[in-house]
This record gives sequence, structure tokens and C-alpha cells, in this order.
Amino acid sequence: MLLQEAAAVAYDSIMKIQINKPITKRRIRGVKFTRGGRGFSKSELKEVGIINMNMAKNKCIPLDLLRKTIHQENVEELKLIGKDILNLGKKQKRNANTHSRITTLGL
Repeated sequence: MLLQEAAAVAYDSIMKIQINKPITKRRIRGVKFTRGGRGFSKSELKEVGIINMNMAKNKCIPLDLLRKTIHQENVEELKLIGKDILNLGKKQKRNANTHSRITTLGL
């Protein structure tokens, strides 16, 4: 089965990005199997730079907290998504800081 056929697609309505579900690999009696996984592991998210798991859940990134492996295909997929998420987080923090300054000045 091809990876494109096995990969289900999650859709984030806020960012308008299609997120492919990650792949998992396993070996049974010397034969390697690749299939679609439940979600990305914590270690894959940390390698990209996404530390906050709640933010990842809110951005509709599928998570599998039981899996501990790192697959480079999943990390490459997350790098495309991670740039947008990390940039959005910085913009929200800046907006929150400017809003608090305006309220303290009484404007």
C-alpha cells in the first residue's frame, strides 16, 4: 500500500493547511512494514521546536503520546507546519504585550 493512500489528512481550519498523518515503521520477522500512524511523537515535535503540546493540539496536529520514536519523514513534514505555528505564537505574544501596554496607559 502506498504511503499517500495510507495517510489520512487532518485539516486545520484556522491556518488552512493540510496535515498528513505521520508514518510508523515496524519489523516483523525481518520484514519492514510502514503504515499510517495515529500522530506525531513528542520527540518529533521537540526536534522541530514545538515544545508546547497543548498548542499543537489546538492547531489540529495529531499527537501520539505513547510513541517515542523519531522518523525523519515525519520531522520533515512537521518542519513545514512548525514554521507557521511558531510564527503565529510569536505574533500572538506580541499582540498580547501591546494590548497590555495600551490598557495600562489608559488609552
